[in-house]
Amino acid sequence: LAILTPLGMAHRRTTVRVDRLRRALDAEEQRQAFEAELDLALAQAEDEETVSDVVRNALERIDPDRPVELHLVERDRPLLALVFSTIHPDDDTLEPPATSPWESLAARRAQTLVYDSTDRLDVCPHLKSRIEVPCSAVAVPLMAMGRIIGVLYATGPNGSRPTERAVHALDML
Repeated sequence: LAILTPLGMAHRRTTVRVDRLRRALDAEEQRQAFEAELDLALAQAEDEETVSDVVRNALERIDPDRPVELHLVERDRPLLALVFSTIHPDDDTLEPPATSPWESLAARRAQTLVYDSTDRLDVCPHLKSRIEVPCSAVAVPLMAMGRIIGVLYATGPNGSRPTERAVHALDML
């Protein structure tokens, strides 16, 4: 058994700190590379369908195990309409009614909301109306020039919060 001297213990602590800093730097580099790639992909998108495809692909990379729904405000009237859903991927007949964007708490507050469980009393009513069983969830308001243009919902296992990194990526998207 090797006995660590005070100098050896200090070296070990320094090594652990350096490893932690390297992992943080690597994560930051990955985040910046993803943001740059996403910005370029969105800048090249010429229509709503292409933007939806870019967003769908980005969401699959952010957290493939967390189903998502993207709701956008319709152009001609202030209603949130479902653009795509991986929450109900096998249900092609799912055509939820369009609702007011102000039914979404995330849209009203212009703030990302994270829930450990949708069983909570304070869960966004629009989100709660979209799910069948309790789950964890993130509701991200989509803003452009100070106006709400949609809401992105990501769900997961009940009681399992998404990682801070995943929430940040959803916010950035």
